Amino acid sequence: MTIPITSLETGDICFVNLDTDTIANEQRGSRPCIIISKQEEVRIVVVVPLTRTMDVGRFSYTMQIKKSRLNGLDSDSVAMIFQVRSISTARVEKKVGTLEDHYFEDMRKLLSSYLKLNSLSV
Repeated sequence: MTIPITSLETGDICFVNLDTDTIANEQRGSRPCIIISKQEEVRIVVVVPLTRTMDVGRFSYTMQIKKSRLNGLDSDSVAMIFQVRSISTARVEKKVGTLEDHYFEDMRKLLSSYLKLNSLSV
């Protein structure tokens, strides 16, 4: 069942189905992801996938997130900022929680650095 995009918010942690159209080292499977942006008109959300594999934290542009009642994670996880992607809301399976503000702010800074947004001139 697809969750209505109007009920999704930035910072929500949702299980997302990434089983199709993935190749090589792209994350796949049903996994928690953090919604970092949404575009209601085209039913697209931008997500950062999470993994329980703590060793992934050795890579640049990752961030450890401790499980909590608020975020709904069942284990400590690593946010893989380097795997950020846009997906259809049809891939969103269920909401499990909300990312704490301090994690979201840290992730926003890493994402800005990763995408080199500070160096873009408009």
